[in-house]
Amino acid sequence: MGVPWSKVVVSSLRLLKSNRASRGASLPIKVLKTEIFSIHQKDLVARPGDFGADFRARALPAVLFTANDYVQATSEHRRMVAEMAPIYRQL
Repeated sequence: MGVPWSKVVVSSLRLLKSNRASRGASLPIKVLKTEIFSIHQKDLVARPGDFGADFRARALPAVLFTANDYVQATSEHRRMVAEMAPIYRQL
């Protein structure tokens, strides 16, 4: 049956409050925006008007991230997943 859900939530919250986890707060922004921009780059350049203002506002900031930013963010993401693995194994 596994560990009670409440124990998993409490353990997860403790980990998320750690310094390492708080440093990772910008990971989704760096990784997801970069990936979204990469997927749509050709069409955004060729036909920017085909994309809504909301999408452009979310995707275009990715041009400010360097390859180094992306690599560091994905490396930190892997470390965070590894830290959470023991909690998820209890489920």
